[in-house]
Amino acid sequence: PDNIKKLLKSPWGELVKTPYLESLRGKKVISIGDVSTLNCLAYSIKPFIAVFDFKFMRKDLHQNEKAVLLKSFPKLQRALNPAGTISKEFVLIAKKLLPTGGAILVDGEEDLTALVFMALNSDFYILYGQPNEGVVVVTPENREIKEKAKIVLEELGII
Repeated sequence: PDNIKKLLKSPWGELVKTPYLESLRGKKVISIGDVSTLNCLAYSIKPFIAVFDFKFMRKDLHQNEKAVLLKSFPKLQRALNPAGTISKEFVLIAKKLLPTGGAILVDGEEDLTALVFMALNSDFYILYGQPNEGVVVVTPENREIKEKAKIVLEELGII
């Protein structure tokens, strides 16, 4: 697990500040993390797929932030995904949501799940938070990063 956790320590895409999100209106977005998803919603972007765990920096979200997420994504899929891992259960649900959209409420931690969407998909903007730095954006055109994610997850036996 430690070597998996190190994977996203440095950004896998372009590191941007929150106002950049405005440029993604009307595009298909997958957001990973509570704050990334809330930021999208604040910029009137409803992610096609959102992944969150009702936590930020290991602390529970405020009740009003949870309410915003629940109102925006009333039909949540739930997945067990222990910290520092990517579970098979999460991968199955992620694959199921790719054609239809939706949200996954993670029991555990969602930090590494961006890799799953990078590996499975090439038509979406994938966003995840880089703590204390901003938002990482992996564009649909960034095939190199997506191929790298696929190779890593195949080597780990995850996909």
